[in-house]
Amino acid sequence: MSPIDLSHTIEHGMITYRGLPAPLICDYLSRKASFELYAEGTEFHIGRIDMVANTGTYLDSPFHVNGARKVQRVRFSARRSDEG
Repeated sequence: MSPIDLSHTIEHGMITYRGLPAPLICDYLSRKASFELYAEGTEFHIGRIDMVANTGTYLDSPFHVNGARKVQRVRFSARRSDEG
């Protein structure tokens, strides 16, 4: 059986699961702020990503939720991530 890529892009504010906080993707320190805080000519950016640990990391099979089929028996339709 060939692996199926289930990757997806994690975006700021996306709902991953009802009741869990959405990912926060923002500046921790912007270029402008670093320029104002550090020695003249020093400028850089530091990004910040906050998300719950299981954001986008797994697939729940019916077995996990209610004891039904195990993930090996779940049928998937595959679509390559570069197909849009």
